Amino acid sequence: MKKTLNKTKNKLRVIIVDGIDKSGKSTFIDLLSKEYRGILMKITDRPLDSSEKERNKIKNYYSLILGIIMQNPHELFILDRFIWSEMAYSFKRGYEAINDPWLLETEKILSILPHLMIHLSPLEEIIRYRLEQEEDEHINQDDVSDLFKRYQTIFDRSPLNKIQVDSSQDGEKMLKIIKNKLNKNEHSGYIKRQLKQLQFDFR
Repeated sequence: MKKTLNKTKNKLRVIIVDGIDKSGKSTFIDLLSKEYRGILMKITDRPLDSSEKERNKIKNYYSLILGIIMQNPHELFILDRFIWSEMAYSFKRGYEAINDPWLLETEKILSILPHLMIHLSPLEEIIRYRLEQEEDEHINQDDVSDLFKRYQTIFDRSPLNKIQVDSSQDGEKMLKIIKNKLNKNEHSGYIKRQLKQLQFDFR
């Protein structure tokens, strides 16, 4: 976990970057972190199998992260993956979590906070090409179509403040898209409404 000075002008609390492996998350998060200084958090441990113990382990991590965010209202947190990854990748681990009630409820809690969910989604052919150039320990060619469909389902139904970005673009262009989204949020009063709702729900 890396802590830097939070210089955001608004009260944005959480930025989440999610997407399929090989979508360019790490590269983009490095760029994003230089523009929006905050606390970078990433869960490096993943469920090893479909056992209840392993499934609860990842949920405990999510609860811990949410708790830390709630306890630090003046900090900006940048999350490298969050609950969408568990929903999307669960079939690879031998179980189905795309409609898991606990994860859906956690998503609702997250939606109360002033946040932005960034879904990095290049063309499917680009992911396949990158896998051809370099294998990945988490996915193979056979997984790509299923993961794209699952992420799209999750994105379309999600109540989160979200944006889908083609991560085959230049990083600076992607960053400009995010800035425009956040500026629209601020000018539309989204941040103020979320903060007011947050105070009401947790008073």
